[in-house]
Amino acid sequence: MPRHLRVRIALVVLVVAASTWYLYPPKKTINLGLDLQGGIHLMLGVEADKHVASQTDRAAEDLKGALERKGIGIRRIAREGNAAILVELANPQAWNDALTAVSEFGTFERRDDDQAAGRFRLVMSERRISQLRDDAVRQGLETIRNRVDQFGVAEPTITRQGSERILIQLPGVQDPARAKALIGSCTGVTWTSRPRPSARCRSWSRSGACSPGRS
Repeated sequence: MPRHLRVRIALVVLVVAASTWYLYPPKKTINLGLDLQGGIHLMLGVEADKHVASQTDRAAEDLKGALERKGIGIRRIAREGNAAILVELANPQAWNDALTAVSEFGTFERRDDDQAAGRFRLVMSERRISQLRDDAVRQGLETIRNRVDQFGVAEPTITRQGSERILIQLPGVQDPARAKALIGSCTGVTWTSRPRPSARCRSWSRSGACSPGRS
């Protein structure tokens, strides 16, 4: 057989082999989803309010330090609700100096001024609150993804659902207790549904509902 013919045959064989590998990869390289191999399905809620409250607490501590550095006495400084700070000065005569310190906290708005009593309230802006709530969800997603990596799950689904919920689907994981122990220890999230094993599903809706398929 001529050499050039053997080369052409070899090239054809290589092309066919590569095409077959691409179209029908070995079984061990196929990642079956939750709809084919079952697994764990669960929903988590993000404690966004607690995140806002913690940032308000931090701002209150920072404000207290700023006032003390200016030599301004404080009768009371405390968080109210999740996003407000009540300030009462020990001496109302320090009102103007106190406002100078407060001006450094641009994400808060001053309300309910009572200069005679040396009292005012700082309220976090709606824009800042929305940003913090969104940050809480993003942090929750990142933390959960890191935890799920410990499972070694192929192609997990971890997505945001609505404003403050996270949907998790773990194909091939059959132990709800282990999933809850690992993911449930994440700070800033709570369970809105119990982790449950899923039979093979024909399809999943955007809300996470399972349409059962044949077992």
